[in-house]
Amino acid sequence: MPDSDRVIGSDYTQRPIEKFFMRRNGLKAPDGISVLSYGGCPHWTISQRLLGLPRTSKYMQDWGKLPFTLVTENRCLSESGHYVAEVHPAVALWLWCRPKKESRRTSGWDYKDDGEVRAELWDILTSRLSEVGLVDGSVPAVPGDDDEVDAFVSWALGSLWAEGHEEVVSVGNRRTGSFLLPSRGDLDLEEDFGDFVQEELDEVDTYLT
Repeated sequence: MPDSDRVIGSDYTQRPIEKFFMRRNGLKAPDGISVLSYGGCPHWTISQRLLGLPRTSKYMQDWGKLPFTLVTENRCLSESGHYVAEVHPAVALWLWCRPKKESRRTSGWDYKDDGEVRAELWDILTSRLSEVGLVDGSVPAVPGDDDEVDAFVSWALGSLWAEGHEEVVSVGNRRTGSFLLPSRGDLDLEEDFGDFVQEELDEVDTYLT
């Protein structure tokens, strides 16, 4: 925990939110949807440099002194200010497209390397975003690479969240790590994640209080 002298398990390499999408007793992402421990993702050093996040020690800048307020709760932003939320575009894309993907023609989820899969997921995603009113019929052409897909998914999550749209929820908290993710009618991500923390992690109270 950033503000504690204690280190629990893999605090400095892997957070509970990542474990949830990496373990079969959580909601394990399929092959092609990469979920890594934050310590293994080089971009976390960039966000640390620019935003002061993630905080990994009590000696880092206090929460109130960071340039952006980290949003980890399901609430509308009622006050003006500078906010930041964490997203995992690959996991979000998987959750958004999963209900319709099974009936489609392609196999697998490897949109990073497979153009046909990328085109299929893009069609499903933009159709859904059109249904909820975020985009109109003139959506962009299929992106040429996975970075463009990830950027678009991140924009969609942030835009819907800022509008207070029920299509997006924040799962997790400061202690567990949190992602903005699409809500799913067949899943209760917040409840499922809470159950995972209760059942699978040591020293549960540290993460949930």
